[in-house]
Amino acid sequence: MHTHEETYRSHYSAEQLYKIVGDVRSYPEFLPWVSACRIREETAEYIIAELLINFKAFRSSYTSKVWLKDCQSGVYSIDVGLVEGPFKALVNHWSFRPCEDGSCEIKFFLEFAFKSKILSNMLDKVFCTVVSRMVKAFEDRAQQIYGKKKD
Repeated sequence: MHTHEETYRSHYSAEQLYKIVGDVRSYPEFLPWVSACRIREETAEYIIAELLINFKAFRSSYTSKVWLKDCQSGVYSIDVGLVEGPFKALVNHWSFRPCEDGSCEIKFFLEFAFKSKILSNMLDKVFCTVVSRMVKAFEDRAQQIYGKKKD
């Protein structure tokens, strides 16, 4: 099982980052290795999306259910669970807590396991790099949409 958890601060607002992470249909435009997205179902509470992943020699799609929790108890959050795909397990959680200065505190959790031992072993070598690039891609997208924030 691969697990990553981090808490960090962003200059962008909680609502801005919540909107970017929740905009699953735009992932192919900015997330590394995501080449296509097909929305299977969408309601006010959740999205079921199929993402096509291209990473080196690995090409596969997976479907996940994304629950969007718009500012409950002062915190925006997004939870992701596996519907089907090459994973044995997939859990992802984002929370965006607004700070007094207009920035936000982000908590990010990712846990997954591939069904294939070969894929799992391949990812062991690059897991930290993959997660770091993915998290950075969301910040880069915020800069692209909302402009560069001043320190």
